[in-house]
Amino acid sequence: MTVAVVSAMLLAAGCAGAQEVGDTGNTGNKVTIGLQPTATSFPVWLAEQQGYFKENGIEVELKYYPSGAAMSEAGITGAWDGGNMGSPPALTSSQKWDMVVPGPNSEEGAIQILWGRANDFEGKDPAAALAGGEVLVKVNSTQHYALLGCMQKYGVAGKTKPLPVEANAVAGAFTGGQGVGAMTWPPFDAGFVDNPEYVHVCDGKQADKKIYNMLALTPAFANNRTEQAVAYVKSAYQANEFITANPDEAADLLVQYYEENGVTATKEAAQRELTGRTWPSAAEALALSEGELSGDLEDLTNVFVELGAFDTKPDVTKAVDSGRAILEQAAGGSAS
Repeated sequence: MTVAVVSAMLLAAGCAGAQEVGDTGNTGNKVTIGLQPTATSFPVWLAEQQGYFKENGIEVELKYYPSGAAMSEAGITGAWDGGNMGSPPALTSSQKWDMVVPGPNSEEGAIQILWGRANDFEGKDPAAALAGGEVLVKVNSTQHYALLGCMQKYGVAGKTKPLPVEANAVAGAFTGGQGVGAMTWPPFDAGFVDNPEYVHVCDGKQADKKIYNMLALTPAFANNRTEQAVAYVKSAYQANEFITANPDEAADLLVQYYEENGVTATKEAAQRELTGRTWPSAAEALALSEGELSGDLEDLTNVFVELGAFDTKPDVTKAVDSGRAILEQAAGGSAS
C-alpha cells in the first residue's frame, strides 16, 4: 500500500464527516474483528470458540483478510474495530493512520526456518554450503528478515542471494530443485521435518531475531469504545493462556481452525507451530511493551527500511506506546 493510497483513503474518511478513522458504526457491545487465516490469528478465533468474548461482555463478528496489508486498508475505511497482524503492517499502520497497537500477541522467530538439502550441508560448514547460492524466500517479509539474520550468523551476508517466491510456493519450488535453501514455516514445511533428505540449517531464534505479531485497534474503537476495546484485548490474551496451559487440546483446535480456512495440517505440524511460538499473557505482553519490544522492533524496522520494504521509517516508540493504557487495563492494572 502506497502513501498516496493511504492519503486518499484518509481524505475520503475525513470528507465523510467528523468520525475518527476506523469507525465501523458499531454500537453497544457489538465488535467486528479482523483476522487472517493463519496461526497468527488463531487466538482470536480461539477466544470466540472458548467463549471469552462473551464472558467479557462483547458480541463479535469475525472478518477474514488475506494479509496484514489488506487488513490495514480495510481498517482505514471502518471495516473492523480490532484485529491482529504482523509487526511490519502494524508499524506502518500506526505511522500512516494512527492505528493503536496494544501489544504483542505472539513471537515466531523459532518457526521461521531455513531448510537445506542434506547432500549440500552434511559434513560442511554452513557458510561454505550457502555462499554463492540462492535461498527461496518471500522477499520483504518477516521470513526475509529471519534469513538475513541467518546470513549474518554464518558470515555470508551479501554472498547468498534471496530468490523471490511467494510464501505458499517456497516448499514446492525447493523440492523441485530450485535454490540451495528455503525459508518456510509450519505447516508448509511438513515435507522437510524428520525427512533425512533435508536439514534445519538456521531459524530466526538462532539468528537472534524476534518476530512479533501484534494486536490492533482502530483509533475510533480505542478512543470512543474503550471498554469494549479492553474486553477484546483481554479475551485475546486469555486465549494465549489457554494455548500455553492446554497444548494438546490447542493443537486439535488449530487443526480445526486451519480446516475451516481451507488449510490442511497434521496435528504434529500444529503442535510444532504452537510450541515454536511464544504466546504471552496480558501481563507478559505488558512487560515486553515496557521493556525489550521497542528494541526488537527497531531492529526489524531498520532492516525493512534498508530493503526498501518501508517507504519511510515508522516511529516504533509511538506504535508501542499507543495502546499501553488499554493493555494495562486488560492486564488488570490501572491505565495511566
